[in-house]
Formats: sequence, structure tokens, C-alpha cells
Amino acid sequence: MTNQTVTTKHEDIERATYSPEDNKLRIYPINRLDTDLYNELKELGFGWAPKQELFVKPSWSPEAEDLCIRLAGTIEPEDTTMAERAEAKAERLKALAEKRADQARGFSAAANNMQFGDQPILLGHHSQRKMQKAQEAQERNEERAKEASSAVRYWNWRMMGTIAHANHKNRPDVIYRRIKTLLTDLRKQQRYLHAAGDCLSLWERCKGMEDAEKQKEFALMIANYRWDICISDSYRDIKEDRKPLAEIIDANIELGTKRKNDQNLHRKINHILNRLTYERAQLGEVEYFTGKLTAPVLQTFLRTHGADKPKATKSDVGWIAECDNDLPIHIGEGSTLELEELEWRDLMYEVGYEVPVPKPKAPPIVNLSPEEVKSVTVKMWGNVNKYPIVSMTKAEYSATHSEQRGVKPSICGQFRVKVCRIVPKGQDFWKGEWVAVYLTDSKTHATPNSTALEYVEVETA
Repeated sequence: MTNQTVTTKHEDIERATYSPEDNKLRIYPINRLDTDLYNELKELGFGWAPKQELFVKPSWSPEAEDLCIRLAGTIEPEDTTMAERAEAKAERLKALAEKRADQARGFSAAANNMQFGDQPILLGHHSQRKMQKAQEAQERNEERAKEASSAVRYWNWRMMGTIAHANHKNRPDVIYRRIKTLLTDLRKQQRYLHAAGDCLSLWERCKGMEDAEKQKEFALMIANYRWDICISDSYRDIKEDRKPLAEIIDANIELGTKRKNDQNLHRKINHILNRLTYERAQLGEVEYFTGKLTAPVLQTFLRTHGADKPKATKSDVGWIAECDNDLPIHIGEGSTLELEELEWRDLMYEVGYEVPVPKPKAPPIVNLSPEEVKSVTVKMWGNVNKYPIVSMTKAEYSATHSEQRGVKPSICGQFRVKVCRIVPKGQDFWKGEWVAVYLTDSKTHATPNSTALEYVEVETA
């Protein structure tokens, strides 16, 4: 949310609020709104919540924020938490469930209280019609009792789902995934700025060319290969001389400038940054990076936060980062940033970036000789299997279908071995047997000391 200036309130609006927990805007009306205002709210995505008696926008947007300010004068923080709203909703659903339970008991009692005796309906007797109506009433009550019982289960399920959803949203792993989604959205918005920057730089370079033929050739190249950043039909206008080239260049430069200075785009980026700050605060402080600072570490950090093709190199001061376009506003100004090592670490900490922990290296693949090893026990598809060692060449192993071969870890976890399924000629593949592979034309590794191996017995004299 950006800082807002208080304006005049609409007479039918009490207040407008924003909740960072669910990223929703809410408008609280005093009176019934006129048709024009209602349609305006509906067009911007506001929906009416009858139980809460308010209009709610499922997700923030600059246009919705502007409307809230115009109607309410300012946007206040929402005074109820998600847990409180979930609790209130659960109470409403519980009341509905209890109401339907009462109905079910009433219909069931009405059906049970109807007594017909043991005598069957006498066809043609004066009591036939009365007995049939009574029987139909009993069946209706039984059916209504079943429907009411089903409704009880439904409203109880809704009630439990409401509470579970609120608890689920506050789980650390869910918050972490939400942060990843926000970073993805941040990069998306930054790409719009990068496209605008590319548009400006390319067309300004084109405008500075003095040779008319080269200028036209370069303009055609931009309009053809970077059509996404140009005014539509720019290529055809240049190719067919529909408009003066200078006019086309100026129009595209104006478009790039407009996109780069788009206030709504900058507001979206600022809003995402504010949401990131809020979500990170829910997880607690990030861990300060004390490991070795390298170019890949810095480039990954900058790329994660929306930098355009960052390159990090060692400098006399510390590290210098260069991008094809301007850096994200929360990182720095311009396209170049030079900081000391400690300053880079502080910056990563301030924006809430944690350097990913490198994944442990997979155990080495060993080529075990059948002269020393009979079989090896591996983990495969969640099972533990003991496979004999079979010799074959690289070509024979590669000729096996890719789905019938692979690399599997031993049960001890110290090493991995190649495995494949040997299928007899003319038989179905599932009838083949899995084996561990020894490649005769590859380097033979030293036999490890492992419980996963069955060794060849050495005869003693």
C-alpha cells in the first residue's frame, strides 16, 4: 500500500480497509448504493458479501485502491484478522448446521409418529385415499429428514474447512511458497520495465544514426525482431514507407518513455515489495549470509529480485554488478552497482534474501568388476533389490531402452551403480530381469567395503 492523501468521502460509504494477510480491499457502505456506483465497483472486481455487509476485492490493484480513496477518503488497516473472520464465519456455518439438524430431527420424528397399524390399504374402501395421503406424507418427511441430515454434514464440512484454511495460510511452508510467488510476480513486473528500457535504448540509438539507409535498415530490424516493444504495424509502416521514418522513431520513443514512467506499474512493484516485507516478517528474521561471496551467488540474488541479465565481477572495492537495464528500485539506481563485500551481505539481509543451501552431492557411480563382486543391493522404486553383476559394453548398455536402464543408489548410500533390464529376444520387456552393469570398456573402480555388496569368495591354497 502506498501513502494516501485524505480526500472527501462519499456520503454512502463508511470506510475502506486493506488487509495484508489476504491482500484484499474492503469497502463498508452505510446505505444502499446507486446503480452507477454499484456497477463501477462490480467492473473493478468488487463482490458483495451479504453476511459481512461489505464489498470485497479479492486482490489489490492500483485502480481498486484509487476507487477506495475516492469513495472513503483514505484506506485504513483492516481491524479484524483472518483468524477472527474465519472464526465468525465458522460460527455462522455452525448455526446453519444446527438449524438443519433440528429440521432433520423434526422430519424424522414426524415420520416415525405416523401409525398405520398392520392392516394394508383396502382398495375401493372409503379409507383408501386417506391412507395413501398419510403414506405419501410419511415418505416426504423421511426424504426431507435425509436431505436435512445431508445438509448438516455439508455445513459442518464447510465450517471445518474455514478453520483449516485459516490455519493453513499461516503455516511457515505456505508463507514460504507465497514469498516465492511474490518474487515471481516481482520479476514479471520488472520485465515490463526492462522491455520499456530496451525500446528506449534501441530507438534512441536508431534516431542518432546519420546514414539514412543504415537507419532504415536498423529500424526494420528492431520492428521485426523486437516487435513486442514497438508500436503495432511499425515494421509495415517502415517497409512500405507509409509514414516518415522520423515520425515512427519518435512515436516508439514516446511509447517507451510512457511505459517506463507508468505510475501504475511502479505502484504494483512497490506493493509487491511491501507484501514481501510483511510475509518475511511472519517467518522471522532471515539468516545473515556468512559464506563465500561469489559471482554466481550475487547474480542469483539479483536475478531473483528482477534484475535484467546481471553480471557480477570482482573489483578493487569489492564486487560490481552490471545489468542490461536499470536495477530494481529496491536494489539500486542505474544499471551498475558497486559495493564492498560486507555491503552486499547487508543488502541481501535487508531485502530478506537467503542464499540457497547447496544440495549435497550425489554419491559417485562405480564400475564394479564381477571378478570381485557377485551382486549389489540397491534402492529402486521404494524397494530394496539384490541384482547380480553382468558384464556388457557401453554400446550394449546404450542400446537398452532409456526406460529400462538407469543409475540407482546402494542401500549403504556410499555409491551408485548402473542398472538395466535384460530382456530375452522375442519376449515382453516386463519378463526381463534387472541386473547391475559392469562396463567392460570403462574404467574399473576399486571395490568399496560395503554391506550392500556380495563379494566373490577367494579360494585359499
